[in-house]
Amino acid sequence: MLILFALIVILAFCGVGYVLWVLKTEGKKSTLTPSAPTEKTELTSEDLLIKYAPAPQIISIKSESHKLSQAEDDLISEEIHAAAELHELKEKYMRLEKIFNEKKDELERVHTELNVELRTKKEFNKVKDILEKELKEVKDRAKEYKVELTAVQAELQNQLKRSSAKTESIPADENANPRFPEIKDAIDRFDQITTTEK
Repeated sequence: MLILFALIVILAFCGVGYVLWVLKTEGKKSTLTPSAPTEKTELTSEDLLIKYAPAPQIISIKSESHKLSQAEDDLISEEIHAAAELHELKEKYMRLEKIFNEKKDELERVHTELNVELRTKKEFNKVKDILEKELKEVKDRAKEYKVELTAVQAELQNQLKRSSAKTESIPADENANPRFPEIKDAIDRFDQITTTEK
């Protein structure tokens, strides 16, 4: 941007300097050419403008009398080359800026998607941890119940052995104990229950 401004300033000074140089060498100055009225008539403002208007000056550049020196010619071609290069650089800058904006938008989109994915993964891990904890608790309880069940079954077997030993020692006389049929029915039911559980 600074280079463009410097080139414009240089071109402006060169242009003004060239015009002044041409005016000086030609010896022409801007003069008014009034034409005095010969008779006394009333002049309107339009007439005054026409009569006292500055005479047009024609500046002609003759190729043989105003040849540019080699340095001036080189300077002009360098300025033309610099202007063309500046134009190319501006076009490249515009293309790069467009690509940059596209990539910036894509990066923002990807960043947003990544944040959403990270949030989703964090929530998934929380739910996974909760479910794993509950599963472990259920497995622990199942092991405890299994141990308790084994202990109860062992106790039951032990009780069955003792009860069968006692029933053998009890006389088969039904009259000896008035509650004998009730005890026998209870033992039979107990045997049925234990056999169905196995």
